[in-house]
Amino acid sequence: MQNIQFKMTKTANKGEWSELYVLLKLLGEKKVYAGDGELNKIENLFYPVLKVLRDEQNIHYEYSLDDDIVIISEEGKELLRKSVSDFLYQANVLLDVIRKEKGTFAIPEIEQFMKDIHSNKIKAESKEKKDITIVIHDLRTGMTPTLGFSIKSQLGGNSTLFNAGKTTNFTFSIVGHTFTEAEIDAINAIDTSSKIRDRVKKINELGGTLCFKMMDDAICYNNFVLIDSCLPHIMANILVESNQANTKNLKEVTEQVATINPLNYDTTYNQQFYTHKVKNFLVAAALGMGLDVEAPEGNMIVDIGGGSTEIAVISLGGIVCNNSIRVAGDDLTADIQEYMSRQHNVRVSERMAERIKVHVGSALTDLGDEAPEDYIVHGPNRITALPMEVPVCYQEIAHCLDKTVAKIENAVLSAMENTPPELYADIVKNGIYLSGGGALLRGIDKRLADKINIPFHVAEDPLHSVAKGAGIALNNVDRFSFLMR
Repeated sequence: MQNIQFKMTKTANKGEWSELYVLLKLLGEKKVYAGDGELNKIENLFYPVLKVLRDEQNIHYEYSLDDDIVIISEEGKELLRKSVSDFLYQANVLLDVIRKEKGTFAIPEIEQFMKDIHSNKIKAESKEKKDITIVIHDLRTGMTPTLGFSIKSQLGGNSTLFNAGKTTNFTFSIVGHTFTEAEIDAINAIDTSSKIRDRVKKINELGGTLCFKMMDDAICYNNFVLIDSCLPHIMANILVESNQANTKNLKEVTEQVATINPLNYDTTYNQQFYTHKVKNFLVAAALGMGLDVEAPEGNMIVDIGGGSTEIAVISLGGIVCNNSIRVAGDDLTADIQEYMSRQHNVRVSERMAERIKVHVGSALTDLGDEAPEDYIVHGPNRITALPMEVPVCYQEIAHCLDKTVAKIENAVLSAMENTPPELYADIVKNGIYLSGGGALLRGIDKRLADKINIPFHVAEDPLHSVAKGAGIALNNVDRFSFLMR
């Protein structure tokens, strides 16, 4: 029998190949340059690189820099010695290919060199918060610190600090009361249009208190932490309070959380800890959409999330005014569930309602050439429990979402009424910017524009605007230091 061997080709995009380029470039130049506030290299200020530390398939390698590059195993054994010029040559070859190629691609001429230097992975694991670890020599102090860096390439476009993924859920534990199985069943059986609020109310009535435990998605949690270390706890408490209090206004909910003071801040001097941190969160969203938040003009941002819609007017690096309503994507999903039950007599899960929203969700009954095809919904008959197959068109979904979308319209109008006249004109000129998952609802920008008579712009990546904004702030700490407190 003939033995046939297949060669596995490594493929990656521009950003991922750029991580390998940085490794080769550092080893070839043996120094890392400092940068100014605009991220430009300072030619006469650099730090000699003594070592590069790298983990490959749970094996630790040390790239020691001298006249040659010496690769050392974790047992201290010398594995390879190569000329510095070899690394610099390969770095330049790699850079030329990255600049020319598009999408995801392979670079066979680099792969053999990668194998020789024991570099089998192109990029760091996504759970890692650093892409490369180096030991430098600080000539001013004589110290040799070990530093970790995140590599962000702009060869393929604007970079982001984070890669956010799935929908984020807050997880709470319940303290203060031991629930019986009957009580648990009774709470879970609550299936009203405001079931989350009603379930929280029932828990409180029975003597239970929601206590923030964790966020299910680690990436999104870290996004919050990088904006402010306390932000996950603060937003969790705002979420709980918004489902317990009568008010739907973000300012009032934040003030209520401040009164409770779950993080035990020292309030002796009446410092507005919670208000400040929530405002920073909203400003980060604006940064992520590419707005110049430092400009002496007004910009309005409408962030339609899962549980609430946040509206803020930003000027000169701060929040001028803001508004919030507890109406957003979750309400749209609930509307679809209720409509399918009432109109088609079919029971659909929250997950199925989300699918309907994605496939045929719309804020307009006439989308023209952009109209999606009907979506086939499968589910049990509400009465007989027999399986059903129901085609759903975007027009009927637009009708069922009309009242909820109208509430968002009214919230934006209310925010406009509270906007100072000198900034109002800027907003009319610049338009209003939409972010969050709700901004992806078909036709919502046109509907809002027709209603309010102001252009609406959907952010390029509405789901990740906040994460991007935090990344921009961290890459320009000198300019956006107000976000780093």
